[in-house]
Amino acid sequence: MSFPVPSGSGHVAVLSDVSLVVPPATFTAIVGPSGSGKSTLLHCAAGLDVPDRGQVLVSGDDITRLNRAERAAYRRKHIGFIFQEYNLISSLTVRDNVLLPSRLRGEQPSSARATEALDQLGLAHRAAHRPHQLSGGEQQRAAIARALVSKPRLVFADEPTGALDVSASATVLHRLRALPTGGPSVVMVTHDPQAAAIADQVLVMGSGQIRTTLPGGDSEHIAEAVLSVQQELAC
Repeated sequence: MSFPVPSGSGHVAVLSDVSLVVPPATFTAIVGPSGSGKSTLLHCAAGLDVPDRGQVLVSGDDITRLNRAERAAYRRKHIGFIFQEYNLISSLTVRDNVLLPSRLRGEQPSSARATEALDQLGLAHRAAHRPHQLSGGEQQRAAIARALVSKPRLVFADEPTGALDVSASATVLHRLRALPTGGPSVVMVTHDPQAAAIADQVLVMGSGQIRTTLPGGDSEHIAEAVLSVQQELAC
């Protein structure tokens, strides 16, 4: 994956020879130094960006063959995305934010499904509130509920705890960790080794490539692997 240089004098490679398999009902974390290509990999896997080479297969569907409108429709139906900044609509209630993907798909919104998703995230009592009436952690949980309401195959999370305090981060990570149990696979980009440690597998990236794959569980081992990649690239 490469992007054009603003001066028009060529392209800058961001990803190179990356191969990633996300097994069903698993949690994958992606870590690495700043600029290593973590978010670009996530965006390509979710169909937000299109790689200039290779394929992205979701349950056998090659989403790189779809045009922009088709990819958007596919994401709305099969993929959930959680952003660091929540991306909730300030004028809508929490329930209406959760139901927004259904409306965008042209479906009749299901209040029961929204209530179920909010209840799973411990937010049923906040359904009628506006986003500004929620804490940061509650807003992120509302964003997770919105990602889940379509019952997606995959959930992608880009630094979901980056704007949260320690307590709110722990709550959000606990909810994300529970999703693969009978639900979607989760792929999360994070700079935090402790957050990454909750995953089943951890991909350590550097200079646009996956440098190593580790099991989750040991935040110190993950931190050491990221530092090792930084030192290797600095040489």
